[in-house]
Amino acid sequence: MLQLTKKLIKGESISLVNNLIYINNGKVETTTYAVPIPMDELPNPDFDDLNFKNYFAPEFALPIITSRGCYWGNCKFCSLHKSSKIYNQKSANLIAEDLGKLVKKYNTNIVLFFDTVMKPNNMLDMADEIIKKKINIYWTCVTKFESVFTKENSKKLYKSGCRMLEFEYESCDKKTHKFMDTGIDLKTTENYLKNTASAGIINTICVLYGLPGENFSDYVRTNDMIISKKETIHSVITFTYNLTRDSILWIRY
Repeated sequence: MLQLTKKLIKGESISLVNNLIYINNGKVETTTYAVPIPMDELPNPDFDDLNFKNYFAPEFALPIITSRGCYWGNCKFCSLHKSSKIYNQKSANLIAEDLGKLVKKYNTNIVLFFDTVMKPNNMLDMADEIIKKKINIYWTCVTKFESVFTKENSKKLYKSGCRMLEFEYESCDKKTHKFMDTGIDLKTTENYLKNTASAGIINTICVLYGLPGENFSDYVRTNDMIISKKETIHSVITFTYNLTRDSILWIRY
């Protein structure tokens, strides 16, 4: 991004800037692929040029990324399976160090993690470091159902400042999850949601309508399930499925 910005400011050709896809004289051009810099080697984010007063939010929230790519990378409906090959996670200690500096510098304690999907085990490691370093923040992220969401771990996440988790759920249809290779076991999700909710964490689930193989009755069952679990499912984000170029479904079928 820095190389691209410098070239654009100087009015120079961007053909030597790595990892670009752009239009040149009506033709799509691609530049040389370069492996991204490891997350642990990246500097702390700099928001100095942003005027926080221009945002509608009552308080400025720090947008932070702790990983690059998707650690799961198997869902057939998604093109992020390619990013799993370059998945890279910043170490928990460095994340906490960065957070401590940023919270103090920008005088805010609200953090939005914008990882594609935060790996639950990494989330717990980060929570340990936040608690250890006594960093006072409130945070949220997107994550995936895994066995680490026990009662004890859910309490730890809350203690570290976690106030909302956005879980990838997609559908309540077992055959859909099996075909799409989401790795989600519907038998266990209810317990995980109970554990996080009892700890005081707001649970949001993401539902994807229109997946291949589903029909209207599947949508109705998913909706009924959501309504019946209002004590553990506090909000829902819905999406309509669109076939994505380079997804596993696109390639195989």
